[in-house]
Amino acid sequence: MAKTKIVADPRLSAGFPALRAARIVVTLSDGRVVEQYAPCRKGDPEAPLSNAHINDKFTKLSAPVIGAPAAAQLPVQLWRMERLQVADLRLTTLYQGA
Repeated sequence: MAKTKIVADPRLSAGFPALRAARIVVTLSDGRVVEQYAPCRKGDPEAPLSNAHINDKFTKLSAPVIGAPAAAQLPVQLWRMERLQVADLRLTTLYQGA
């Protein structure tokens, strides 16, 4: 952390909040400089996540809280939410394998 420095780039900051670009510059121990620019973040409206990525992220974040079986089943239910009743989304129903 002592070797890390965060500096706002006025050119990138000027576009905020409409644009949320970022640049990282890393100076290696041999003096080489590696730089990466991202005009937007993965998941922003300009670079939306696929349904598979959304499911994967949901499962990784929710499994430690609600358990792996429910975390795997809940997205299946949520993707068809417009055809379900609210009661169909109860975790107790998911735990029973419904």
